[in-house]
Amino acid sequence: MKISAFTEIELANLRKSCNFVGNERDVFDLRSQGVPLELIAEQINLSVDGVKKISRKVNRKIMRVQEDKTMTREEAIVYWRNHFETGNTEQNDAVCLALEALENAMIVYDKDELYRIVARTVKF
Repeated sequence: MKISAFTEIELANLRKSCNFVGNERDVFDLRSQGVPLELIAEQINLSVDGVKKISRKVNRKIMRVQEDKTMTREEAIVYWRNHFETGNTEQNDAVCLALEALENAMIVYDKDELYRIVARTVKF
C-alpha cells in the first residue's frame, strides 16, 4: 500500500480513524511523506524488520477503516462539521446548508456519495 498516494484529507481522516498507537503513528506519518522503510528504521531507531512489522499493522488498520465505507446520518453531520471550518463565512454557511439537508434525510450514506453531495453543494 502506498500511503504517500493518499490526499491530505484522506491522511487526516486515517489519522483520526485508525487509532495508531506507539510507533504506528510515526511509521504512518513518515510513509505518508514517501520515506523508505529503511530510513524510517534509522529515524525511529528500530530494525528494518521491526518497522516492516509495524508497517503491516498500519496497513491492516487502514484496510479495516476503508472497508467501513458507510456512515450514519449523524456520523456524516459530525464529520462535515469537524472537517469544514474554512475560515470563510460564506463557505461555512454553504456547508451548514448541505448539513441541514443531510439532517433531514433518514438513510445511511456511502462516504463517497456523501463527499459528492457536499462537493456539489459547496463551491470552493
